Amino acid sequence: MNKVEINNGFYNHGQVGFLLTGILLSGIVEKNDVLILNDNDRIPIIDVEFDKQTFPGTTHIRLMVSRDYNIKWYELYGKEYEIDSAKRN
Repeated sequence: MNKVEINNGFYNHGQVGFLLTGILLSGIVEKNDVLILNDNDRIPIIDVEFDKQTFPGTTHIRLMVSRDYNIKWYELYGKEYEIDSAKRN
């Protein structure tokens, strides 16, 4: 199972996405996977970046998600979310 914990978010001015940052808790996350917020909201991941060096043993993750959804990052803060990677399996 792929899981992330979201701890921040930023509007990416001049680009197509919204940046969410957090920690990879388990699994693998790749471009074109889907962030599952709830039963109704599934947000495509446009791009992914990892940082495994700043804090060894912890993988920090940056997700660029579509701006087509009404994301309020502060409502996601500190919560764990699953990532659906069914399209690449």
